[in-house]
Amino acid sequence: MELHDNQLEWQTTRRLVQSYKALVEIVKEDPSAERVTDPNAVRERQFIDEYLDEGARSAKSMRLKRRILEGSRRYLEQLYV
Repeated sequence: MELHDNQLEWQTTRRLVQSYKALVEIVKEDPSAERVTDPNAVRERQFIDEYLDEGARSAKSMRLKRRILEGSRRYLEQLYV
């Protein structure tokens, strides 16, 4: 039973790491940014305008959807190529 639990734990950890890497790709996080004060660091609430835009087909909303799709595609290409 312990082997099964360890395998589930490993799979959960792997999925968490993969999810984080996908998010890094979606927001285009710069790996050279070491502190949140660096000019090329991803900022808190950086995408709030696009996320809270009321119109489902507005330019801001479409920009956010496109960012998610393109970042996800880039991550999956890296993962499987």
